[in-house]
Amino acid sequence: MKPWILVFALAALGVALYLFVALTGTAATTTVPAVAATNLTTKAGRPTPSMTARPEPSRFEDPVESEPQANAAKESARAAAPPTEQEVRDHLQAAFVAEPSVAPGQVAPDLDQRLHAVLPTGSTIRSVECRGSLCRVETTHPSLDGFRDFVQRAYLTPEPARVSNGPVLASVLAEPVAGQPVIAVAYLGKEGSTLPMPAPHVPDVIH
Repeated sequence: MKPWILVFALAALGVALYLFVALTGTAATTTVPAVAATNLTTKAGRPTPSMTARPEPSRFEDPVESEPQANAAKESARAAAPPTEQEVRDHLQAAFVAEPSVAPGQVAPDLDQRLHAVLPTGSTIRSVECRGSLCRVETTHPSLDGFRDFVQRAYLTPEPARVSNGPVLASVLAEPVAGQPVIAVAYLGKEGSTLPMPAPHVPDVIH
């Protein structure tokens, strides 16, 4: 996982939006609305800004953890390692192509019109394709700022301006290159559904 990618998850008005937002350089500060707990973590294994972390023990307590408990906790943490953003995107693409094609309106009503209504200057829509339960939207943007602007307008804004009330995952497809357009993809699910996500990694246990 490269440092210019920050994975974060957020919930807005009861709708889970799963977004991978590309960031340049070192990690930037991201303001995220109140969210539910998620199992996504940063590269270093620490909670993302959108996670609900377990609070520190009270200073009046003196918690003692036995060696078996400590080992069990370590094994649990290792077993819960989340998939990478590339693995999540590949899993969604595989689920998408496995479904039959349908009209976009069956998944997200008026999707094409809504997308064009929030498109920032300089950004374009390359394709909009829908299957049984998912839509795939591919876009180009003049810069990462243009991509972030589009994500905010299309997927994070409150209703009724938001293009879809279902779950969304948006991601850039490749590391940005100076002077080159940024190509991004988003997968949109039906309202009330959840996106198909890969299972967490379970490491081999060596005795």
